Amino acid sequence: MIILGLTGGIATGKSTVSSLLQTQYPILDADAIVHDLYKPGRRGHKAIVKLFGTEILTADGEIDRPKLGELIFNNATLRKKLNSCIHRFVYEDLIIGVLKYYLKGTRCVVLDIPLLIELGWVSRLLCSKIACVHCEDSLQCQRLMARNSLTEEQARSRINSQLPLSVKMSKSDYLIDNNGSLESTKVQVAQLSDTLNSSLLARFRVLPPIPIALILLVILLLVVILRMIF
Repeated sequence: MIILGLTGGIATGKSTVSSLLQTQYPILDADAIVHDLYKPGRRGHKAIVKLFGTEILTADGEIDRPKLGELIFNNATLRKKLNSCIHRFVYEDLIIGVLKYYLKGTRCVVLDIPLLIELGWVSRLLCSKIACVHCEDSLQCQRLMARNSLTEEQARSRINSQLPLSVKMSKSDYLIDNNGSLESTKVQVAQLSDTLNSSLLARFRVLPPIPIALILLVILLLVVILRMIF
C-alpha cells in the first residue's frame, strides 16, 4: 500500500490538487477532520472551549473561526497549545482511516495534511511518499487576500506563521507547481498518478496476510478504546 502525503502552504492550491487526486484515490482530509471536531459536542470543540474559554464561541455555540484564526496566527504560544490539543485527535482519525483502507485491500490512499512536514520524522512514519503543492510568494499572498478577504498585512501574517514553502519542498518527493493554469496543474497531477500507479504495479495485489490484518485490527480497537476513555 502506498500512503501519499499531500501538503503545501496556505492558498497554494493544495485543495485543487486534492480534488484532482480524488478521482483516482481515496482522500483522508485533515482539514475536514478538524472541521468535524470543531462541531458542538465533539471533543475538539470541548478542548478549544477549555483552552480559550466561552469567549471563543459565537452566539449559537459554534467556534468563532475568524476570531480563533486571528488569535493563533499572531501568537505562536497559543497556536502551539491549540495544535497540541487538536492534532492528537486528527492523527487518531487518520490512522483509523488508513487501517480501514488497508484492511479493504486499497492500494493507495492520500493523506491531505497541510502541516505534514511540521511533524518531522512522524511524516515519514505516516507516509510512503510526500507531494508538495507550491507557488510564488506574491501569488500565494494575492490568492489568500482574495479568498479570505484579508488585507496584505493579515495575509502575510498567516503565511509567515507557517513553515516556509522552501523547507516543505526540500523535504518532499514530488513537487507540483501551481503558478500556472488549471490545465498545467492537471498535467502534473496526471504525471504524479502515473508514477504512483507504476509503483503499485510492482507491489502485491492481494489483501494483507491474515496475521498482519489481525494485528492491524487490534491496533484499531486499541485506538477506539483510547478515544472512548479520553
